[in-house]
Amino acid sequence: MRKNKIYKEIKPGRKLFKVVTVKVILFFLGRGFQFLSKFDKNIKNDIHGFSEGFTVMFKVLPIGSKMFLKKNKKGYLKYKGSSLNEKESDLSIFFKNIECAFLMFTAQISSHQAFAEHRISIKGDITKAMLLMRCLNIVETYLFPKIIAKHVTKRLPRISGTKKQIGRFLVYFWGIPFGT
Repeated sequence: MRKNKIYKEIKPGRKLFKVVTVKVILFFLGRGFQFLSKFDKNIKNDIHGFSEGFTVMFKVLPIGSKMFLKKNKKGYLKYKGSSLNEKESDLSIFFKNIECAFLMFTAQISSHQAFAEHRISIKGDITKAMLLMRCLNIVETYLFPKIIAKHVTKRLPRISGTKKQIGRFLVYFWGIPFGT
C-alpha cells in the first residue's frame, strides 16, 4: 500500500528589486510626462486631441504597480500617482508581468518590441494609445542618454541638441523633484 505524501506549498519570490525599480521608474516617467507636456511642443500636439479629464493608466499585472496621468483644463498631463480608481481610466496600458515592465523600463527592450511580443496589452482607443507611446518615446529621449535612447525608441524624435540638454536639465532638476 502506497502512502500519499503531503508536500509543502512553495510560494515564488516577490522579486523585490524589480518591483521597487519599476515603481521608481513609473514615478520618474509620470513626473517627466507632467513636466514635458508643458515644455515639449511634440507632446503638446499629440495630447491636444485628448479630451479634458482624459485619464491614462499604466499598470503592471498581477502585482498592481500603477501610474495615472490625467489631462487637466490647461491641456497638460497631470501625474496622479496610483491614487485613482482603475475604472476611471479612459486608456489602460497593462504590462503582462513584472519581468516585461522591468525589461521595458530599464531600456532592455523598446516599447515597440514589447507590443510586438505581446508583453503589453491595451484597453481603450488604440489611436490614442499609439500617440501616448509616441509621447513616451519623447519622454524617454529626454530622460535617457542618446546611447540608451536609440535602443529604446524606434526612431529618435527630432529635438535640437541645446533644447534637449536644457529640457533634460529642467526635467531632472525641476520637473521630477517639484512636479511642475
